[in-house]
Amino acid sequence: MNTKELFNILLQDNSLLLHPSVVPIDHFDPITEKKPSVCIINTDPCDEPESHRVAIFIKSNSETEPFHSYGLLSLNEELITKLKCFSHVEFNTTKLQGFSTVCEEYCIVDLILHSCERVFFK
Repeated sequence: MNTKELFNILLQDNSLLLHPSVVPIDHFDPITEKKPSVCIINTDPCDEPESHRVAIFIKSNSETEPFHSYGLLSLNEELITKLKCFSHVEFNTTKLQGFSTVCEEYCIVDLILHSCERVFFK
């Protein structure tokens, strides 16, 4: 899926009730993102081919939950650096994705589950 398709999927889900964005890593600025928000981030800069995407659920100015379908978020140093502005970061460490090219689908499911959690467990 391309960036526009992903963004449209996030917009169509009325349960999100959050500010969605789909950006490359070099355009992601967690400080200026509206809170709460859901982001799908291409782990490559905008001038490189897309190779992988991760999801980030930003709960507040101090709390976030990044999601990596391989459970390996620590491999992306640029993203780790950008997340240092949060005092509480809860990483997933469970590998869900095998050798496939559907990381954005895992990202969408993760963000929808977070939004449902916000609606049903307030």
